[in-house]
Amino acid sequence: MDNKIKEGINSYIGEENLYTNQFRNRLLLSKPKSKTTGFPLFNKLKPVLALVFLIVGGVTYFILSNDLNDDSTTASKDIVDKPIIEEPKTEPFTENSNEEFYELDKHGLPFPKLESDLNNLMSHGYQTEQLNSRNVEVLENSLNGVAIDENGTLVVEFKDFRNEFGSLATNEMGVFLWPLHDTIFKYAEVKHVYFTFEGSFTDWYMWGQSGPLPMVRNIERYLDDNKVLFDELIKNHAFHKNMYQKLQEANMPNKHAAAVFILYIEALRNNDVYEATRFSSSTESEIEDVLEKYDLMDYTSLSIESITPSQGEPEYLVRLNFKQKDGSTGSKSIFIQFWSPDEITIADHIKIDNVTY
Repeated sequence: MDNKIKEGINSYIGEENLYTNQFRNRLLLSKPKSKTTGFPLFNKLKPVLALVFLIVGGVTYFILSNDLNDDSTTASKDIVDKPIIEEPKTEPFTENSNEEFYELDKHGLPFPKLESDLNNLMSHGYQTEQLNSRNVEVLENSLNGVAIDENGTLVVEFKDFRNEFGSLATNEMGVFLWPLHDTIFKYAEVKHVYFTFEGSFTDWYMWGQSGPLPMVRNIERYLDDNKVLFDELIKNHAFHKNMYQKLQEANMPNKHAAAVFILYIEALRNNDVYEATRFSSSTESEIEDVLEKYDLMDYTSLSIESITPSQGEPEYLVRLNFKQKDGSTGSKSIFIQFWSPDEITIADHIKIDNVTY
């Protein structure tokens, strides 16, 4: 059968052409495959690497997109939920960077009598042996002025005499500062003192190495000056003695608080408004208002019902009971405040909802 087919083909195209076409076809079929160029392993891994690259790129884009969205959302929430709070300016000083600065002409009112006393002190009060190495002459006429506000805060401004006078040695600080203290605090209305060089409180306290706090009335010095009176009150008046003992038992932050309180009550009993203002947060006019109620009471009946420390403030509430001169009973609250370790303030004119306590 095969021979017949072959003979038919030969008769159609010829034997020579048949073999020529067979040879050509064999050549075509046996043509070697072209060799792959490059690195064989890399070429095999190309699809895998491309897939990995796409996956990593997609994940990275997803993460970055979420972070940007989160940041944007957070920023938006911050703007909505956290209003901008502007810190109030603290009076009476203004701050320039870290400097505390008092403007004398913008603080309260002049205090001519005290200014005269201080001028006299600066001109004649420092010719002492302890300061004989200092150029004390520069202190004369060094005072620019003084001013006091309604809260008893005093500003004392000096010319800047540091270069001529020099820095105070440790043993000279008391010699220089005590005369200032005694001259100023003989005025009961003065509660705090800020000394400045040309308005700068910072320059003053760095020069005097005293720290960024105002000068306050020295309690021990005050009690020493009034020791005779205090001893007489405790010895001869039972109501003073009983109140003093109860105040001592309260263990308040300052051990002198009880004595200051007794002297305050005695000043009220004597209608000594000026003396009562020494440790009071009230002005003289406010003390006069308080006295209207005290004048109705029998002081010998005064007793302390309770002494309660505040939960949120450095103060103690003293609750007083007493009899009125007409025989009726009454009560009153007084706050003893400790705003700093060396300071005692008696608040006896507290208004809450227009009610005076």
